[in-house]
Amino acid sequence: MTLANEKYFGDALLQKKVTTDTLSHRRDRNRGQEKQFYLTESQEAVISRETFLQAQKIALSRQKCQARAPHLFTHRILCPDCGRHFRHVMASGKSYWLCPYSANGVSDCTTIRIPECKIISASLHMLSKLFLNQNDLLSPTLSLLHEIEYTQTGSDSKLYELDKAIADLNDKALVLQRLQNKGFITAKEFRTWNDALAAQRVKLTAERKRKLSGSKAH
Repeated sequence: MTLANEKYFGDALLQKKVTTDTLSHRRDRNRGQEKQFYLTESQEAVISRETFLQAQKIALSRQKCQARAPHLFTHRILCPDCGRHFRHVMASGKSYWLCPYSANGVSDCTTIRIPECKIISASLHMLSKLFLNQNDLLSPTLSLLHEIEYTQTGSDSKLYELDKAIADLNDKALVLQRLQNKGFITAKEFRTWNDALAAQRVKLTAERKRKLSGSKAH
């Protein structure tokens, strides 16, 4: 047990707690509401003052050792079933990551614990792929992110209308596909209407690109 009470070496701090409710006699920690009084050598000491101070130094050093930086994968791995962040655990000297809900029996998540070495290996493999194929993968992604940033921060109503119109066409195409799957329309009808939707989508997409390029040029 950590020695943290001044009474161990014979001193006493009075009014650590104060009565905050006279009816219920509730007492809370005194955080400046009332004056506190410190008495030295008010009672017989259990240990010496030097021993007490040495114990405080040891406890403080242990706290500093335990206060470590967050792990590299903390808050970066999600459970595919419940969406919770994976928790880091140690077992038999090896490092693992697993769903905290699954570990505590709170949920029926199917994901088992994953060895950290496999996560590191998969991360390095993905980084290598991104580096070797950055022109094919990263450049289009960055362009798309810049486009999204522009559409979210810009005040161009025409661009917003084009985005909404394209989204509506995609929704109609999805409904059309469902109608064909359920047999409500024939294959010929599906092709006719789907081609019409595709032609509208191509036209709107081209107009959107022209509008976006013109806005960026300004």
